[in-house]
Amino acid sequence: TEGEYTPWLISARLRQGNDVLGYLVLRRHSAVPLGEADRSFLEVLATVLSQSICSHRREAQLRTAQDRYRELFEDAPAMYVIARHSAGGPVISDCNDLFLRAVESERGHVIGRPLADFDAASHRPEGEYRLAVSGEERQLIGREGRVTDTLLRATPELSPDGQVVGTRVMYIDIADRKLLQQQLRHQ
Repeated sequence: TEGEYTPWLISARLRQGNDVLGYLVLRRHSAVPLGEADRSFLEVLATVLSQSICSHRREAQLRTAQDRYRELFEDAPAMYVIARHSAGGPVISDCNDLFLRAVESERGHVIGRPLADFDAASHRPEGEYRLAVSGEERQLIGREGRVTDTLLRATPELSPDGQVVGTRVMYIDIADRKLLQQQLRHQ
C-alpha cells in the first residue's frame, strides 16, 4: 500500500586481502528499494573502512614493536649508545639508562653531544679521539669525575649505498674484572 515502508538491506565485506574483517550493512526503510548507486557507495565506504582498520592495526603493531625495542634497549645489561656520523666524530643520538648512569647525566644533557666528551681517551694529550675497534678497553667519565672501566664493542650503521651514517656502540662494565686482576697481581 501507498505510504508503507519496506526495510531494504544490503551489505559489503570489510576485507584485508582474502581475510574478512567484518561487514558493513546499510538498512533503509523506504518505499524505494536500495539501488546500484547505494551498493556502489557501500562498496567504496567498505574499502575505505577496511584500509583504515588495516592501517590502524599496522600502527598498533609498529607501536608494540617500538615499545619492545625500547624496553630491550633500556633494560639491556650493557651501556648502549646510538651515534650518528659527524665530521668531528660520532655524536650521540640515543642511549640507554645504564649509559646515563655511568656518565652521571640526564638524557637531555647527552643527546647531541660528541661521544668523545664521555671517553677518557679523548682527554689525553696524545691526540684526536677515535672510536675504538671492538674489544678495546675504554674508560667512561662521569660528570662528577667518576670513571667506569669498560670494554667497547662498536658496529657501524651503513646506508643502503654502503656509506657509514652512524655507529651502534656497546660498553660492557669491566670494573669487577679489573678489581679482580689488581687483587691477583698483589698476591
